[in-house]
Amino acid sequence: GFIVTPLLKDMTSGFDSTSKPEDTQQTENNNTPDNGVDTDVTVPDKPALDINAESFTLLIVGTDYQPKVFNDYRVSISKNASIDDYIKNSRHYTADTILIIHADIKTGDFLITALPKNTRVVSHGITTTLAEAYETVTIEYFKQLISSIISLSIDHCIEMQVNMMKEVIDFMYPSGIMYNIPYDMYYVNDEERVLTDGTSLEDYEYEYDENGNIINLPGTPFTIDLKKGIQKLDGEKATHLIRYNLHSSGESKRCDIAIDFFKTIAEESFSSSDDDVLSVTGALNIITSSKDGKTDISSNDCKNIVEIFKNFEKFNVKALVIPGEYKTENGKDHFEYSYSAVHNLFSSYK
Repeated sequence: GFIVTPLLKDMTSGFDSTSKPEDTQQTENNNTPDNGVDTDVTVPDKPALDINAESFTLLIVGTDYQPKVFNDYRVSISKNASIDDYIKNSRHYTADTILIIHADIKTGDFLITALPKNTRVVSHGITTTLAEAYETVTIEYFKQLISSIISLSIDHCIEMQVNMMKEVIDFMYPSGIMYNIPYDMYYVNDEERVLTDGTSLEDYEYEYDENGNIINLPGTPFTIDLKKGIQKLDGEKATHLIRYNLHSSGESKRCDIAIDFFKTIAEESFSSSDDDVLSVTGALNIITSSKDGKTDISSNDCKNIVEIFKNFEKFNVKALVIPGEYKTENGKDHFEYSYSAVHNLFSSYK
């Protein structure tokens, strides 16, 4: 007995090492969001990439602010505005698309994820959504809201109006970018009008009814009409793809498409070839100089970002889905993220 017992213990000591404690299994199960997409939180051991660049986290905010289309935004009201001014200038703008890019030199991972615009947050003590908070806070505060969710600090931010995205896509892909539209997308907005070439809102004098509604809208109705299948998208159609919001599965599908479209851009354009480097450099130049958005990216930041994109093929690309649940309250949909699951998802990249 004195001889056999130690031998048996030694031979069987590793049998239970692969089984998971009950609480560990529960934690990992929480990382699978309700839409059925599994989010892998394990990070493979990889040596640091030997490139002359630094890791960064980039926040891209696509806004629905279109001052060239609407001239009745609330933000344009002066401090001395009258009640009539408030009635006429009642239009709000929101964060329509929220994309996060994280390039990690230490782990060799390139993360692409999107936050639902209706993600519920607390801003200045008020429960709201990311989309609605964007108009009422500074961009620095908005970056902090994002950081509090993903547990990563935001190094750079791009605020991109619709026109800027169109311009960037047309510059990078003069003949269009190939993309597979998953199904027909059709949408008409009679309130948002497309002006004829050579005209601007200054050419029109709006008239209002007693409720403050515009009664002589200029231009033609904004229309999205994308057909299912692989096709080339120019800048205008690319913005239509990202803006379309009548998906049967709601905001989750819209986030999936935003992630997949950026991944397509990355795979098509991020490489060490001279043409791709010039294309990315030119796109960054458009972003930093455009009037249709804002960014805090400096010239030195551009060099670092270009160096990362030149080495994109060395990274392990991960398209991540934010764990959480879509809910409806008082007739309004919102997304509640799982704090612990999101923390586990990004904890290896701090």
